[in-house]
Amino acid sequence: METIGKLLLFGGIFIAVAAQLYIIVYSFKVRVTAGVFCLFISPIYAFINEELRTHEKIKPALKMWAFGMFLFLGSVFLLTAVS
Repeated sequence: METIGKLLLFGGIFIAVAAQLYIIVYSFKVRVTAGVFCLFISPIYAFINEELRTHEKIKPALKMWAFGMFLFLGSVFLLTAVS
């Protein structure tokens, strides 16, 4: 069970970081200030900003980032419950 938790933890971090980098790069393409906010705040700014939220290319990346964060938090819970 601990090995599964570690794999889920690694997978969640990897998915979240990859999606976050995609969101940051795409935000810089849309508007420089939006890219800076996504870089320093987090991709949650893309959820808040209506201009970024309506782009079709960023919607799947936001879903993947949220899934990665959910996987990360679930694996942390799994690892603490097993230990």
